[in-house]
Amino acid sequence: MKKLKVYAIKKGKTHNVFHIEKNESFLEHFREFLHSLRFKKHTIASELLKLLGDSDDNYSAKKYSDKLYQDKYFYFENEAFKIDVFFGKEQVIVSIFDSSDNQEKITKLMMTFCEF
Repeated sequence: MKKLKVYAIKKGKTHNVFHIEKNESFLEHFREFLHSLRFKKHTIASELLKLLGDSDDNYSAKKYSDKLYQDKYFYFENEAFKIDVFFGKEQVIVSIFDSSDNQEKITKLMMTFCEF
């Protein structure tokens, strides 16, 4: 799968913010990214794919479109991370908060799915 383009990265002491290319492959890349951070795959799929219809069996009732995923906000949390995802008109903004200093680790992990 082709890597997504990163437009900007902002790092803070306890959070990272990524501005990422918005397209259909973002959904799959982001699901894998969250799974790498120990989020449950089924929970992620249900939340991210709910706009497409029945996501329980990874089945889409609707076809992906940028307009369907426009001005939409998602929130994910586990014991280590709090993640906000906002789908804008042309980009996806991902904010990742954690209680430890894992910012470099998170950036390296994100860059396995993205490139400048």
